[in-house]
Amino acid sequence: MFQWTPDVIRFRKDAAVYNCFDDAIAGRVAAALPPGSHVCDAGCGLGFLSLALARRGFSVTAVDTSAAALSVLQGAAGDFPGLKILHGDLFAMEPETFYDAMVFCFFGSVEEALSAARNQCRGRLFLIKKDWETHRFALSSQKPERFSFSRTCRELEQRKIPYAAQTFSLEMGQPFRTKEDAILFLRLFDSGIPHDIGDVSRLLVPTRSEEFPYCISSCRPLGLIGVETADIPAQL
Repeated sequence: MFQWTPDVIRFRKDAAVYNCFDDAIAGRVAAALPPGSHVCDAGCGLGFLSLALARRGFSVTAVDTSAAALSVLQGAAGDFPGLKILHGDLFAMEPETFYDAMVFCFFGSVEEALSAARNQCRGRLFLIKKDWETHRFALSSQKPERFSFSRTCRELEQRKIPYAAQTFSLEMGQPFRTKEDAILFLRLFDSGIPHDIGDVSRLLVPTRSEEFPYCISSCRPLGLIGVETADIPAQL
């Protein structure tokens, strides 16, 4: 199970500030929704996507099981009265009113998302999936992603559920303040394998940023899938 440790939180915040990929994803979701829609950000994590949607004038309910992650979002939510934060298990929740849309960004299986949207939403389900088969940051061999864009599309087709899809690419690299931070990062996200400066240096790209003089660049393809909840069958 994914753990929001202090170091993981720190690295994710740095990536959000440096790359702004959450804002780019929010823009694509927003383009498919009426203004002022009530959107649930399912498994929101630190909530950067929630904040980006709230900036666009949507009413946003951000849900996650991690109190540590939500505390970061809570600290940034004061300027957004339309942003509601819920700590708990999304799949066990019953919202007071149905959402207009639900967004599952790199979170949950297809069946989990379909079931939650069928029970909690009367509009559109958005699935943002990685369109690659290996981890972004690894010196070692990694297992394929279970919930990739292509696998999600195949599963929807097997279930005979109509969907609309688009693909796009975003820079999703990781910036670093020091080379030592880069080593720590890879130890966290590359199966705990101990790397040294030599291993890491060959991955690092110098930047023009004083705050983040190094980064691992990673321009990656993504897929955005839209499903109308009316098309989700009662029995999955």
